Amino acid sequence: MLAAALWTLAALVLATLAGLIWLPIRVEGRLARAERVEARLTLGLFGGLLPIRIGGRRARPRAVAPEPVARERSHRWRRYRRGGAMLRAAPDLTRGLLRAVRVERLRVDGAFGLLDPADTGQLFGLLCPLLYGLPPSARREIALRPVFDGPSLTGEAEGRVAVTLAPALGAAIRFGWRVLWNR
Repeated sequence: MLAAALWTLAALVLATLAGLIWLPIRVEGRLARAERVEARLTLGLFGGLLPIRIGGRRARPRAVAPEPVARERSHRWRRYRRGGAMLRAAPDLTRGLLRAVRVERLRVDGAFGLLDPADTGQLFGLLCPLLYGLPPSARREIALRPVFDGPSLTGEAEGRVAVTLAPALGAAIRFGWRVLWNR
């Protein structure tokens, strides 16, 4: 009797782990900024069947950004002997991680401006391929407008992505194998 209960518990644990690895995790978020900042994030485990809500509170925007702390440049990367192997394996890891993420819906509507109008124009020029170069899609709506009057950031963004851990896990294992054990 005890053995059957243990086997049943083990089967439930394995089924739960398999569900976490193979079923997509749906991540849905919303961010809005006008006078206040509002953020909400929902994680849907097991293909969205078990939603977990994070956030949903409003916060005041910071009046003044903190001054960046000057740090000395670290040269820790020189200690790693397998840096070349990491660089060679990085494209495969990136492809595997991107394969694990699927954008289901994306909607961005906003306006931005920097202190210098020329910088605002340059930033908008850098964003133009994203705004106008992607093929039109019913799942993706991006509308950004430059504001040349001064620094500003208003708008809202919401989206939903599905993350499947199996391709990401496979890419991470291949990356570790190539970097650590494959010579």
